[in-house]
Amino acid sequence: MKAVGVELLAPYLSPGADVFAVGLRCGFLQMITKFGVLGPWMREGALDDAVFRAAAECPFKNGDIDPADFVAQVFMAQVQAEAGNSDL
Repeated sequence: MKAVGVELLAPYLSPGADVFAVGLRCGFLQMITKFGVLGPWMREGALDDAVFRAAAECPFKNGDIDPADFVAQVFMAQVQAEAGNSDL
């Protein structure tokens, strides 16, 4: 079974990239952006590069992306570290 849009995303990724992992991270970013969690890292309507670097490295296990979950806390710590500003 293929996810909708996978064939549209795949050509933009590096060879061998896990399309589903990228999709999971995109969904996670959409969800927490909707809740305003990433407001401090929005620049003219776009997310800061630090957010994307953190998303690429954050460990997602079994699709566990609950914003109240440990994964979200780890992710936010990584965003702060990538941004070089742990005070936000």
